[in-house]
Amino acid sequence: AVQGEGVVLGRTMLVSADLATGRLVRPFDHALKAVSSFYLVYPPEAIRQRKVKAFRDWLFEEIGPG
Repeated sequence: AVQGEGVVLGRTMLVSADLATGRLVRPFDHALKAVSSFYLVYPPEAIRQRKVKAFRDWLFEEIGPG
């Protein structure tokens, strides 16, 4: 969709930067509220791995509060 080749259904938090810069436009004012959840799951000891902690920290930064 960003390359002008179609449309996309997406989550606002994932496309907000593209909407803000005008790379994508929202053709309708109506938005649906998602009823699903996502979970990040890993064994407790995995957080000691730098790459796991870095990914988790990055993901939480991207998601933001709430």
